[in-house]
Amino acid sequence: MVRAGAVGALFVAAACGRSERHEPGVTPDESGPVAGTAGGGHAGAVTDPGAQAGEGGAGVPGVTPEVDPVTPSSPQEQAYLDFLKDLARAGYERMVECFGVSDSEYLVVGDPERLLAEVYAQRAALRLGTKAFAADRAGACLRAIAEAPCQEVPSLSALTGVCAVLLGQVPPGGACLGEGDCRDAASFHCYGDQGGSQCVRHCVARTQAAPAGALDELCGAGGCLSGLYCRRTQKVGFEGVCRPYTGEPCEGIWQCPDFHTCDSSNGSSLGTCTVGLGIGESCQIIEDYNGRDSNCAHTLSCYSDGGADRTCAPGRELGEACGREPETGRFIKCHVGYCSSAEPGGSSTCVERKSIGEPCAGQVECRSQLCQSGVCGPVERRIGSTCSIGDGCGLESFCRIPGNALDVTAQGVCQTFKRVGETCSDLEPCEPLSACVAGLCEHCPDTVSL
Repeated sequence: MVRAGAVGALFVAAACGRSERHEPGVTPDESGPVAGTAGGGHAGAVTDPGAQAGEGGAGVPGVTPEVDPVTPSSPQEQAYLDFLKDLARAGYERMVECFGVSDSEYLVVGDPERLLAEVYAQRAALRLGTKAFAADRAGACLRAIAEAPCQEVPSLSALTGVCAVLLGQVPPGGACLGEGDCRDAASFHCYGDQGGSQCVRHCVARTQAAPAGALDELCGAGGCLSGLYCRRTQKVGFEGVCRPYTGEPCEGIWQCPDFHTCDSSNGSSLGTCTVGLGIGESCQIIEDYNGRDSNCAHTLSCYSDGGADRTCAPGRELGEACGREPETGRFIKCHVGYCSSAEPGGSSTCVERKSIGEPCAGQVECRSQLCQSGVCGPVERRIGSTCSIGDGCGLESFCRIPGNALDVTAQGVCQTFKRVGETCSDLEPCEPLSACVAGLCEHCPDTVSL
């Protein structure tokens, strides 16, 4: 079951060549702000134990603000980002048409700041040349989403091939960074220990994939053929049988396809898997599973506005009450913004998400979804700007922090990676696809000129 809050990311994932599947029974936290900071942590932080407190900032040697990692570095990268915006919008529109979802999560996923974070690794691959954007495939992908049968819209297996607009450029045996870097993606993948040296991953042959199951066959590791889904035989685990998408009997939501619910409003002992009820329709509460707890359509909530009857709705609007229902303990989310309490234990209302630079207590409060050191942070910090542990410094840089490595309040500065041929150390690491050897950055063995 794809959890609530993943509609827009689902289509971004298809174009990135990755999966957005989630473990069964995992419920997203919609209860409000999460205390503490949310680490972007793209490149990590490097701490200088020999530096004095207060060092850093613009005075750190090697800080050169000539590169702005927030701005796409090439027309190819910009074209890819433009395509992803069109893709998220096209996917959202089909989800509305097919499953009656609300626009609440698209308002977050479609935000340009958030989109940059979703495709961080892909943008890095474009800059390094391990992937290339196939602009001629973009139109075919958007047409496929518009024309696909509803049952195939949320299926990555139905869209990953046609929406694979990033093509691997690394030949077999060459050094690579991540999945999708290899030229023959059907036969080779990027494999190796992801820890330690940057030079241990190479394009190696794939093992033979498990076959997909046909109607009434066990799902297995290969899943099911197109038009079928894995109807689980038990709530915990992945065992199941391949069945058609529509009209299947169910004991609960856990037995239904993604973006479906189990509707038992007819009073029978078993429900039926359906896309759920629309906005304004009378609804009923059912057993919670993966953040779904009603027979409403995906992303809609079932609650009452003061009367006895519950109806499906996208959530509360700005200024309206939100939070836990006293009688059920269920969480009533916000359609726009987030649920905030002015004081501990007080009533909660829906308020606007905050912009970069505004104070925050958790990532849910920020438009960028990144709360760093108590402030809504950018997805990427520019070279030369201050940073702290967990802050993302951008594609070309890392956060170098003087002082105690365990001091989460310590401030450092975003600094460029060392290039091939430059001096390096544990405190000044080398750029991707290179390693520090005897104090100098060298290309990884088997690195191919791209």
